[in-house]
Amino acid sequence: MAYPPIVSRSTESYTPGVVYADMSEVTTQQGTLVAGTYAYLQVLGRITASGKLTAHNPGASDGSQVPVALAAYPQVAAADAAAVVITSGSFAVSALTCHASLTTDDAKIAAFPVGSRIRVKKTAFGA
Repeated sequence: MAYPPIVSRSTESYTPGVVYADMSEVTTQQGTLVAGTYAYLQVLGRITASGKLTAHNPGASDGSQVPVALAAYPQVAAADAAAVVITSGSFAVSALTCHASLTTDDAKIAAFPVGSRIRVKKTAFGA
């Protein structure tokens, strides 16, 4: 059986996303997200009264002003939903989805409290 000749070729390039800042272990756990839309590596805060996670808001006073986790996957939740979240690791600041009020890398890094299990750095691993 004869095969038809290859008429054209194409090549694609792959540019990996710069996510990790070093070779630290990344840990995840189950959490509950309040209804909303969450991007991959969205910075999350925990609402003190309910223990549920929501998008980090530095201007809030309900507990979500303190970043505690990152969204492990993009997710749209019509109601409160179980989700896998990242609770520790070292990440490049450029990879995170932060609150709109955090406009500089330094502000994004400073949002994470001293002793946070999530470390944020300006330089990505291997960059």
